[in-house]
Amino acid sequence: MAFHLSMLTLLVITEVVVYGQEVTINTKLGSIIGLKTLALNNDVYIFRKIPYAKAPIGKLRFENPQPYGPWDNTLDGRASAPSCFQILDPLLEDVYQLSEDCLFLDIYVPFEVSTNNTKSVMIWIHFGAYQSGQMSNFDGSQLAITGNVIIVTIQYRLNVFGFFSTGAIKCNYGLWDQLLAIRWVNENIDSFGGDNQSITIFGEDAGGFSVGLLTLIPSNTGLFQKAIMQSGTSMSLSLQGTYTEAASLKIIEYLRCPTTETTLDCLRK
Repeated sequence: MAFHLSMLTLLVITEVVVYGQEVTINTKLGSIIGLKTLALNNDVYIFRKIPYAKAPIGKLRFENPQPYGPWDNTLDGRASAPSCFQILDPLLEDVYQLSEDCLFLDIYVPFEVSTNNTKSVMIWIHFGAYQSGQMSNFDGSQLAITGNVIIVTIQYRLNVFGFFSTGAIKCNYGLWDQLLAIRWVNENIDSFGGDNQSITIFGEDAGGFSVGLLTLIPSNTGLFQKAIMQSGTSMSLSLQGTYTEAASLKIIEYLRCPTTETTLDCLRK
């Protein structure tokens, strides 16, 4: 319990604005501008809003995520990414920007970015019962410094956008998002000084539930080496139940889409 609470203390922080010295690094996908700042009196390099998938809009809405691939110009990794669509408390409506184009990840590198002295990597999957949450609430700087590890936080589609289900149609796009983000880290974290043979995935609540599920997929062998499930496992009761089915059916009814094999085609328009 003490370890669990201390890890959350290091990770969970409200929305913050980070100031620091601009730094640019070259990766296999293109160059990116980040920020060099301080945490616990040590340098930490932060690279935000890195796209791991194409925007899931239009024809890509209600589809498995497609890899983003390389970018043409220098990527600006200084600003926070918008959150995935969700219902917000009225007090938070002016705090978070929401968008369907939300499949991004943030990277926190402690001390220095060096491909000669690689570090272990931890990928955080946020909680929120698959209904809410965003990576901007989780600043990995202190955990990166404390553990001398690279912290990666990811976003994935939520509620009906990520877990659309009518009973007949069952779509776990949010889990596919998580898997693609992990694959992106495995293939590209070496450019940030990370060791892709020493990756831990961890999460709490719905994040822990996801971690448990991801460990059960045979094709994931080699993508990560360790897993930490906090307050949720693959053996937990379903986080969705009939709620998602009811919400999905209401959306179909509201948009006057048919409940047939053309349902998703209608919703993509």
